Amino acid sequence: MCTERCNIRKEYQELKIRINTLNSDVQYWRSRFEDRIGREEALKEKIKELQAKLKYRESQLFGKKREKRSGIDCYAGNNNGNKQESKKRGRRKGSPGHGRKSYDNLDVEIVEHALSDEDKKCPVCGKPFRELTITEESEEIEWEVNVYRKRHKRKRYARCCDCPQTPSIITAPVPDKLIPKGLFSVGFWTKLLILKYLFQLPLSRIIQKLSLQGLEISPGTVTGGLQKIQMMMTPLYDRIVESVRQVSHLHIDESRWYVFEEIAGKDSYQWWIWVFSTSNAVVYVIDPSRSSSVPVEYVGQGEGIILSVDRYSAYKKLAREHSNGLLLAFCWSHVRRDFFNVMKSWKELENWSFKWIDRIGELYKINKERLSYSQDSEDYIKSDEQLRVAINKMEEVRDQELSEDNLHPAGKKVLISLENHWEGLTLFVDHPHIPMDNSEGTPTE
Repeated sequence: MCTERCNIRKEYQELKIRINTLNSDVQYWRSRFEDRIGREEALKEKIKELQAKLKYRESQLFGKKREKRSGIDCYAGNNNGNKQESKKRGRRKGSPGHGRKSYDNLDVEIVEHALSDEDKKCPVCGKPFRELTITEESEEIEWEVNVYRKRHKRKRYARCCDCPQTPSIITAPVPDKLIPKGLFSVGFWTKLLILKYLFQLPLSRIIQKLSLQGLEISPGTVTGGLQKIQMMMTPLYDRIVESVRQVSHLHIDESRWYVFEEIAGKDSYQWWIWVFSTSNAVVYVIDPSRSSSVPVEYVGQGEGIILSVDRYSAYKKLAREHSNGLLLAFCWSHVRRDFFNVMKSWKELENWSFKWIDRIGELYKINKERLSYSQDSEDYIKSDEQLRVAINKMEEVRDQELSEDNLHPAGKKVLISLENHWEGLTLFVDHPHIPMDNSEGTPTE
């Protein structure tokens, strides 16, 4: 009996140890399973994020470049979210045409066309036709490019008096030239500068075009002339730069610009074109750097200067280090683009993005109406109050959505950026002369 009880107790202890071991194994594998579930969820979120990024990149490469909304207007006068019927491009059936465009601004060269003596006779009897005073007319547009030599003959005059202090022969003066003793006229250099800097044609291609017209010219001659013209233009450029430094409101923007020149410390050809735009002057600067050291040379040191810029960190550093402080007016077009990018990347956020795009569009509309009135008029005061109400409402919606736990990470990121730049974005409310965006400062290639 005692032996049987001892065996049962021993078996019980062994089972207890086994159960504890199994419980430990269960806890271990449960934790491993939860880790795998968490990792799987994280990977799913990462896949969604990468898919959204891929969708955005594809829209950048293959999608429409413009941000104009067409065919759908979910919240502006169409609350049911239904797609509106898109209009076909081109002239509508049954609508009157515009007719042929008039070119009366062009010079006219009269070219007369006559029949030969043989064609002016009757093919039967040979009797000649009588010429009429009326003609039949038609027009065509001719494009004539011609390089020619202009020979100046300066008349000379002999003295007819006996005055010893007067030269015996005088000659008409030499016409003014851009480059003294140069071969090319002012008009020649003007056309060359237009082709190179307005139409962005390389010098080699311009020289090739001239060669087709019979003028063989070496690249060194052209580059040498351009260097002399640069020296002439430098004082004017310096005056323009100085005028930019004197203003209290300035648009600044930068964009990539490739310069195929190797310089020490730079391992690529990517430079930057900076634009400094005022109401009466624009300065373009091509620099290898994108840092704040570039705009600091073109921004004045006065008080109350406002810069219309994007959210690039160099402008924020410039404002922090300015001796008298700078106010940065951030661009609403960039904010609007943020919501467009979210809409392109995340299908489930399309309606949410459209709502915010409509709110921004409403700000543009109210501000445009406000600026159409005189600042001392009742209509201006009414529009100004309406604008401030819309701004406050937008701020409330932003804060409310940021407080929601289920806000999508992509939407949260955009709203946090909106909150961080709110002061600069709303600067136009108290400063009506400041535009809502920085479109005037955008470089054009």
